[in-house]
Amino acid sequence: MTASPSAATPDRIAGALRATASARGGTPARDWFSTGASVGDRFSSRALDALLGTACPAGSSPIARFRAACGFVLASWARMWAARRSRRGLGALPRGADVTVLRTWAHSGAFGADGFSDPYFRGLAGWLAARDRRVVNVVGALSERADVYRAAAGAVDRPVLPEHAFLRLGDPLVVAWQTLRARPRAAAAAFEGHDVTALLQAAIDEEHARRQVFANRLQARIAARIAERTAPGLVVLTHEGYAWERQFVFGVRGAVPAAWVVGYQHAPITPGATALFATDGLAPREAGLPDRIVTSGRAAAGELVRRGYP
Repeated sequence: MTASPSAATPDRIAGALRATASARGGTPARDWFSTGASVGDRFSSRALDALLGTACPAGSSPIARFRAACGFVLASWARMWAARRSRRGLGALPRGADVTVLRTWAHSGAFGADGFSDPYFRGLAGWLAARDRRVVNVVGALSERADVYRAAAGAVDRPVLPEHAFLRLGDPLVVAWQTLRARPRAAAAAFEGHDVTALLQAAIDEEHARRQVFANRLQARIAARIAERTAPGLVVLTHEGYAWERQFVFGVRGAVPAAWVVGYQHAPITPGATALFATDGLAPREAGLPDRIVTSGRAAAGELVRRGYP
């Protein structure tokens, strides 16, 4: 396989992703979808480029995976410390089916004298509040977390809670252990006549020598903590097909199975947007996908359907 990225047509990419899906074998979906390899995310995994012949994942050693786990735990604790001022607002959170959790991203510049300006959802929180929904704003940081979390704690118009404020001290340790213990094992898979099982396993192992896969799994823990506190009827988050989003959805449904999850697909859908192929063959809820995806028009919606979304 010697294709270049430019020669990797959408149909060829979809074929490669079907190979990753078949490699799941009997691995539980929640474990499998913790990895970038499972969703074709080129930012966090070299699996797809390896299948297309443009990369060769190096795998990893147990020591490298342990170091990544330790680094993840320490980084998570540092972010929890940065979010500590917001924890006092957790006790006053609303709870019930009329609650909407709006999980967004922000940089420190999104917080100003006039309050919080959501970079992704803009006025959606106010629109929901006007329709008698009680809104819980949860934010992840696009820039330096300490700055974003400090700004969130001082938001003047409505509470904006950093995602790390919901965590307990032991949560990163539990997630690190789960991630190492439940590292996915690739089953037999073929792509264009080649046995690609070893390539996929090397890509998965290589991911576990970095912190992203641990951070992905932490999202399930964060979402469960949020859902346990608020028992929401509706959860809204961004959707670009990434593993962290699927983990967040798994976490919500594990705590509140009846919650309706909506994903906002806001990014351009190009041939390079490989995480937006849904080719696993599982029902959306089994694959950690939202119940409904809102996108930017009929053309984008049609392309998602062509890529395997229901």
